[in-house]
Amino acid sequence: MKNQKIIYLLVVALVLVGGFFLFNSYIYQEKQAGFVAGETVERSGRVLAVDTNQVAFDGPALIILEGDGGKLSTIAIPSMGLPLCPAYQSNKIGDVYLLKSGDIIEVRGVVGEDGSIVPCDSPYHYLQTKGVVVENFEGEADPSRMTLDMKSWTWISALYNDGREVVPSTAGAFTITFNNNGTFSATTDCNGMGGNYSVGTDGLIVFSEIVQTLMYCEGSNESEFSGLLTNTSSYHFTSRGELVLGLKFDSGSVVFR
Repeated sequence: MKNQKIIYLLVVALVLVGGFFLFNSYIYQEKQAGFVAGETVERSGRVLAVDTNQVAFDGPALIILEGDGGKLSTIAIPSMGLPLCPAYQSNKIGDVYLLKSGDIIEVRGVVGEDGSIVPCDSPYHYLQTKGVVVENFEGEADPSRMTLDMKSWTWISALYNDGREVVPSTAGAFTITFNNNGTFSATTDCNGMGGNYSVGTDGLIVFSEIVQTLMYCEGSNESEFSGLLTNTSSYHFTSRGELVLGLKFDSGSVVFR
């Protein structure tokens, strides 16, 4: 009789535990429902968990991402053959082992047959941490997570050490976008512009081979802007979400947001 009671309790416990896992699996699948295999998608949100256990067996590293509305996504980073991924070769996949719960990331990749997102097959795929930028509010951005290619930057002002300040006459007209192949493109209040850039250690940066279209615009700040890039020697980010270019010989700085 006593043994039957123990068996009965064990069966009840197994049913409850099994039901719990089935229920949570159902919720998880519901939150991931609606995917289309082969579709390229973009997701961003908070990391809930990072699982690298399968890497030891040449399986993928898995990241559970919680997006808007609590929607869950599984990100699968290949371990076997990862160096052959175009996204990895383009330095668009960060080190999974540095990720932790609570990190904010963004990802672009192809949806697999199981619904997981794989950021691998294209140089335009990525997995990267996302700096939190709140304009005009000190302390909201994390400079250590900010990168040159994280966004298009808008020129705000240039301040020279002699006290002279230059502000674009047309707000928002001057932007610069850094590509991961060492080139950049820029918009101005008159022409388009582009060229090459290279970065070194300790925040060094050099712009070169700058070219632009030749339409004349009276009152344009374009020549000043081009000169600022030519004379740039360093860069850093601020906790206000700004990119600051340092001019040669410590002669001034240029602020972008």
